[in-house]
This record gives sequence, C-alpha cells and structure tokens, in this order.
Amino acid sequence: MGEVGKHTQMKHRLLGVYLSICARNVRSQKSHDFIVVDLYANDGVSYWPSGDELWEGSAQIAAKWVSRAGERAFCILNEKDETLIDKLKENTKKYNKVIKEIFSEDANTICQDILDEYIPLDAHSIFILDPYKHTELKFSTIKSIANHCKEDQYHGVPFIRRPELIINLPTFTILKSKTQNQQFITDFFGTDEWIKAVKKAEKNKTSQPEALMKVYKTQLQRFYPADGIVPIEIRTLEYNAPIYYLVFVATHPLAKKIHSTFEDWIRKKRGEFRKEGFALKLIAEAKRKQIKSLDDWA
Repeated sequence: MGEVGKHTQMKHRLLGVYLSICARNVRSQKSHDFIVVDLYANDGVSYWPSGDELWEGSAQIAAKWVSRAGERAFCILNEKDETLIDKLKENTKKYNKVIKEIFSEDANTICQDILDEYIPLDAHSIFILDPYKHTELKFSTIKSIANHCKEDQYHGVPFIRRPELIINLPTFTILKSKTQNQQFITDFFGTDEWIKAVKKAEKNKTSQPEALMKVYKTQLQRFYPADGIVPIEIRTLEYNAPIYYLVFVATHPLAKKIHSTFEDWIRKKRGEFRKEGFALKLIAEAKRKQIKSLDDWA
C-alpha cells in the first residue's frame, strides 16, 4: 500500500478483524472452498510517510487469515502496477501455500476472468474492493461479481449464493471531485442518481456522504438483501466529517452471524477508536435508534 494515513490503518484493522471472524466460522467447513480475492493488493504492506511504522496491508491480511481457514481455503491477489508485483510477492511469500495466483491487470478487466476460472459457484468467496481512487472501480464490476451466483440452501433456508463484498466507498474524495469528471463518479455508482442526491443534501443542509451511501446501498440492493448490507461510517473527530464507508455485503444466512459478531466488536472498541481520533458509526444501528449527534457514538 505504501505511504498512507492513520485512517487507512483503521481500515486495515477492521478488515483483519472481519476476516478473522470469517476464518473461524469456515475453518471446519469441508464442503465448500473459502476464497478471498484482493483486486487492489498494492505491495502488501503499509507504512507512515515517516517510515517509522510498518503494518500489514490488505494482501497480507487476506493471506494470513485464509491460511488459518482450513484446507479448502486460498486467495487470489491482483495489483495493476507491474512495478509493485515483485514487492508484493516478497511481502506475501510466507503465505505462498494459500496464494493461488497473483495478477497484474486492471481490476475491472481481470475480475470476470478470476470469476470464471477460479471461483466455483458454490464457494464461499469474498472480494476486497478497496481502490486507490474511486475512478479505479466501476459498478459494472460489482454487477459481474454479484451475477456469479446460484440458488442454494443453508440448513434448509433457501438463498441466492453470491460472492461477499468488502467495499471502500470513498465519500470524501468523491465529494472533492463532484464538479469534475462526473462520469467517473457515475461509473462508480452505476447511476447518475448520486448527482440529484448530493444536490438535495446541499439544499436541505443534510449529510452529503450519507446521501451518497444511500444511493450506493440502493444499487447494491439490486443483488443483495438490505439486511445483508452493513455500512460502517469512519469519521474523523478532528474535522467531524466522514472520510469513507467500509461496506460489508453478503447474501449467505451465515453472514448475519458474522456481521453481528463484527458489530459487537466495534461497539466494544468505540472508546479506543475515539482516543485514536475516529468515530465508527453503524448505520443500521443509527437508523434504529435515530441517533443524530456524533456525541452519541462515545
């Protein structure tokens, strides 16, 4: 990942906790593959601009927890920048046994090939979609992943099995460029409804990031059930503003258990997050409680 801000460290921490919960839940699974695909792997590690602290990037996190998820688990990595591939291989080499392939392609281009060649329809798969900029992810890619599906059952409960998604919705950078290159933003959302939503929020003096999240969730609900979409707002206390949403998306009934465990962990860690300068907001919980003030997220 290279040089990043503290908010990225927070994102990687959340990713690691979520994948650790997934690994625990699928470890004893013998009938389905567990596959994690990181389409924006970078070089596998992250560090401060000062270079005095180094930590696991998304690729290392994915490979680590896949390596602990049982015999039928593996991961696939992709990084568009060819100059980073050697570093990526070096930084993930201790997990070589579970890394099926490392690609260097545009994520939107290689995604369908990965689905066709490596992801069985009955697999429990997770796609990490954390682009460096919103211009690098198109909703058409989300659609391709979601359409890789089959009818299935879990303990007698019918559902449509689709790959899980972990998506970074970078509302801060999107809003900074909302008057420029609007087509890139439309491609990211898969609709131009975001323009109306932002204008309405501006007029009503309501949250523009929340307006964008609602548009994105509506798009996701074309393929995934509303109760299978868990957006987490990451907000800085310094500026009292959201930086991004980390969105966890699934159709599998087991995902509700995993999401619930993950949300409980976030609640327990709120005080610690605030000490680090962040407030994490569970959108579904806020809606139930009608919480309006940031102070309610102590």
